[in-house]
Amino acid sequence: MKSDKEGTPRSFRKFLLNPMKAFNLGLRGRIKRFILDYLLFENKLKSLLGWSFIFWIVILRFNPYYYADLRNIYTDHLRHEYVSWAFLQVGFKVFSTPLGEIASQVYALHPHLTWEMHPSLYPLGMVLYFLPFGILSNLGILNDILVHKLMVFSFLVCAYLCIYHFTLEWKESKLGLCAYVLAPILFYLSTTFWAMNGFYDVIPVLLIILSIRAHKRNEYFEGVLFLAGAIFMHYRALMYFPLLIYLLYRLWRRNKTNVYVARRYIAIVVVFITGLVCSYTFYLSFIDRKWRIPTIWQTSPVYLLDPKDMYLFFLFSAVTLGVWLYLFRKGAVLSSAILGLFWTYISLTSSWGPWHCLFFFPCILLAGDKQSKECIFLWLLLSMYFLGGLIDPSWIVSIISKMFSG
Repeated sequence: MKSDKEGTPRSFRKFLLNPMKAFNLGLRGRIKRFILDYLLFENKLKSLLGWSFIFWIVILRFNPYYYADLRNIYTDHLRHEYVSWAFLQVGFKVFSTPLGEIASQVYALHPHLTWEMHPSLYPLGMVLYFLPFGILSNLGILNDILVHKLMVFSFLVCAYLCIYHFTLEWKESKLGLCAYVLAPILFYLSTTFWAMNGFYDVIPVLLIILSIRAHKRNEYFEGVLFLAGAIFMHYRALMYFPLLIYLLYRLWRRNKTNVYVARRYIAIVVVFITGLVCSYTFYLSFIDRKWRIPTIWQTSPVYLLDPKDMYLFFLFSAVTLGVWLYLFRKGAVLSSAILGLFWTYISLTSSWGPWHCLFFFPCILLAGDKQSKECIFLWLLLSMYFLGGLIDPSWIVSIISKMFSG
């Protein structure tokens, strides 16, 4: 950095002499750099992300559907918005009482009673996130369709932040061409597709990625907060519970300066409160259950466990066991533990959706060496194939063309 005769950096001296002018010049420089990187292809990857983001915003802006999703069938975001609004009036009953039963106690301009036979099956973080949208819709502040589009837009922003941070970490990995190119493409297709269909899962996935990136930089306090936030938003983030324990352990072992001692106890308090609240809502929804599980959940097991395709179950089990043993022998204990939780979740869940695979991607970033990353990616690719999680680009094109041809 250039300095004057007194040794003061010139940029800082300019700021002292004329702070507004220096601020404006700095702002102009940032705007120029942003335009060059994200729109004018000085940085090819960032410009591809920038223009594709604009493309999806245009699709969302002119989406003719009431639900504001790509297929006009997904209603989870509408239900979450209504549950959040109901929470203001009936409190924690939204976690224990079927939505149809509390509807008579809730005043709403736009009630969305999809899946009214069960209560909210997500943590309190989901309710708080959707609360502004519930207020905007049910107080009539904004048009209901516009609120739906704003919800989808917020998911799209989070999806692109996921892609950005995933690719930043991925670029530092010297992997084989197949894994290096294919993994970001699969992640891009998965996050944008499900975000545009109204699934807020991209938000906890973003927090998990940020936690892993903080862990790689040895910023354990930030990693704990991000991961606690992910669990507060979605129970599925509990698959990364081994990472949370490890981050707390490393934070506790750090040097005992006043700053680190304070951060240590703040992290413990945050995790304790998150665990307490999530345990309470989980207890209301799943343990002290006062509602009957819908029949469709009982008769639609995971694809792998379908008796007609048992050979897939055994094949996938063998591959998973092989990958798990390989990671364990390589010393990738965290990755192998999380992989084991993935397999447990896949095996036990009675209601599976291909969007669940979104939570698998951050685990690739957790591995420390090239071989482990490629091994986890191959397992992920196989998992998505068997579980129906692969997104076909031509399918997206046909969905969009159908949206505007009708």
